[in-house]
Amino acid sequence: MILDFDATDDAVHGNQEGRFYHGYYDHYCFLPLYVFCPAPSAGVQKQGCALSACATVKGGDKASLGVEDLVFAVKTWSGNYQTRVPVVQKTWATDAGNIIYYSDTANDDIPTRSTGVPNVKQGFCAKTYAIFRDLQDQYGDHPWFFIADDDSLLNVRRVITALSRLNVAADQPVLAG
Repeated sequence: MILDFDATDDAVHGNQEGRFYHGYYDHYCFLPLYVFCPAPSAGVQKQGCALSACATVKGGDKASLGVEDLVFAVKTWSGNYQTRVPVVQKTWATDAGNIIYYSDTANDDIPTRSTGVPNVKQGFCAKTYAIFRDLQDQYGDHPWFFIADDDSLLNVRRVITALSRLNVAADQPVLAG
């Protein structure tokens, strides 16, 4: 099953709780996380789509999926240690529980783990592959890995809710991108 997670701005006009200023969109907004399944039938949700009401991958009990079941990996590079990484650390990372920062260089202050891949365009896939390998080797007992770029803003609770609605067998691999 392939899922496409994407966030988009939802402009607000007032002082609603939970709003924030988004520099890219240049206005105050909410940033909901949407989940799309490829090629659904016209007007009919695809079986197993994350938007369907269904059981979870963890024992079929919706209440059983929690933040402890996820390992969040943040893909960054040394040029963003003073800019983007602190934003992640002060926002959604506080709710993430298990979070690892991966970079082109190791840094004990953040801390980051080195992927061994330089920060060049040709290294993008190699960096992601290195992250997947490390996550599997170090955290293979966790049912979910979530890789985010250092400029991603997440609502951890909503990620857990979306994942808890999946209707897949516990041994069926799921790729979300």
